[in-house]
Amino acid sequence: MWGANFQPPSELKHKHFEKVDSINDIINEFEEYVSEDSSWEGIHDSFKPIMDLKEGNKYLITEDEYNEYKNVESIVKTKVCFLKTDEEWCFFATRGDGNKSPKWYFIKPNNEKEVFTEFSEICEQLRLHVSNKSSIAKWNDKYLRKYISILQDKEIELLPAKKRRALKVAEIILEAKLKDKSLDYRYKSKVKELLKLFRPKVRDVDFEAYAKLWIEILQPYLDDKRNRNNSSRYVYNFNNLTSKVEINRIKIPYEKLEYIINELPVHENIDYKIASCIVGIPI
Repeated sequence: MWGANFQPPSELKHKHFEKVDSINDIINEFEEYVSEDSSWEGIHDSFKPIMDLKEGNKYLITEDEYNEYKNVESIVKTKVCFLKTDEEWCFFATRGDGNKSPKWYFIKPNNEKEVFTEFSEICEQLRLHVSNKSSIAKWNDKYLRKYISILQDKEIELLPAKKRRALKVAEIILEAKLKDKSLDYRYKSKVKELLKLFRPKVRDVDFEAYAKLWIEILQPYLDDKRNRNNSSRYVYNFNNLTSKVEINRIKIPYEKLEYIINELPVHENIDYKIASCIVGIPI
């Protein structure tokens, strides 16, 4: 569960090791630092709600049940469970890979906050809606498809803030390029193709990879803006590239547009990325 969900303590980033004669010296000093420094306590705390699902007085599964499944090596495409409940809700756990960590989502379509992404919130929702008194319901494709559709519609919205911002700004820039009378039909055709990629249901786009491509394109222009305003205390981000003046400064060659379209990684549809889910069926 760590991967991209893990952020090292800021104190560690400024830690300078004194014993650097050998790798073993560095390791020993690092272990001493970890054992003595309280900044690592927050890491344990952030995952404590997950551990509490199998420990403590309010566990949802027993230690024996956890150990029974922990070392299972057989592959199951997706595990789905339907429960009889008082309201609509759904829990999703997606698969991780070498580049991405697994993620959890809890959906309550009739709630003010429709999708929960923080572990603490999700664990709290699981405790509210799942217990040893919960009853199994029959398979219900209607509700399963409904929740998958909600998750798919929110793929961009659920990205980390910087990547989400990069895609939003990229879309604004492309829309502006589409209206630029100085650009020819061939260029604008590629722009239209790229704009279609912002629609989750049009093509199974790897939005994290798409956002990363746009960050690489936009970052030099953001750096340039910061350099032009280095005396200002204002903190600039990608949103500051959406004015008409800044958009005119951004030159994206036709070959770059073509490269993005041809090389952009495409992943399996989101319902194939789901490792397991629990679907609440209101009775």
